[in-house]
Amino acid sequence: MGIIKWLDNNLEKIFLVAMLVFMSILIMFQVIMRYIFHNALGWPEELARYSFILFSFMTLGFCIKNKSNFRIDQLVKKLPEVVQSVLNILVDFGFLFFYSFCFYYSLIAVEQARATGNITTGLQMPVFILYIIAGAGLLIGALRAVQSIVTGIVSFKSSSDRENMNA
Repeated sequence: MGIIKWLDNNLEKIFLVAMLVFMSILIMFQVIMRYIFHNALGWPEELARYSFILFSFMTLGFCIKNKSNFRIDQLVKKLPEVVQSVLNILVDFGFLFFYSFCFYYSLIAVEQARATGNITTGLQMPVFILYIIAGAGLLIGALRAVQSIVTGIVSFKSSSDRENMNA
């Protein structure tokens, strides 16, 4: 169980840091090729762009897990703790609904892109893979929202039980 908990806490961090390093190396390679060797290549820029897309979608789950997604919490922090817990659970349900909705339509987009058979210019990669990346990020975001909802409900119930025992 220890390795699963470690992966739950660290896998996204490691992946996102590795993606940033990878994109930086690609862009630096392209700069060196362009300005030192006067031989610009097309594929490093395209690969860096697609890596950035992957990075962006993979941050969805990371932001939900760390409660660092877009929230207006100045008002919420002034409310009682019980109300804060309920609002956080409702916000997570909102993220779950939004990411699930987008995931469903990303599946349709993947199928449409696959049917066209288009490929990218520099890498000669099927375009539908980019849509799969978006869908995977949305799915991870939805799963992290479910995880956050369950965690929120469990902590809400345990805090309610403690309050009832103290009363």
